[in-house]
Amino acid sequence: MYGIVDIGSNTMRLVIYKVEGGKPRVLLNKKEMAELASFIQDGMMVADGINRACYILDSFNLLAKDLGVNNYMFLLLHL
Repeated sequence: MYGIVDIGSNTMRLVIYKVEGGKPRVLLNKKEMAELASFIQDGMMVADGINRACYILDSFNLLAKDLGVNNYMFLLLHL
C-alpha cells in the first residue's frame, strides 16, 4: 500500500492506495483544514503553523500505520 500526503496552503490530504492487478485503487481519501497560509509572517511560518502541520501529519501517520502503509510520497505547495 502507498500513501500520498498533499500539503497545501489551505488543506492537507492523505490518500492511501492499494495496487491490485497493476492498477491503483483508492482505499482512503482524508482531508484536513490546515489554513497554513494564515501562519506566515515575514515570509516564514510561525510556530503555531508548524505545530498545526505536525499535528495533522502525525494523525495521518497513525492512520496510515493502522492500514499497513509503508511507502509515502509528499507533495508540497510553496506558500
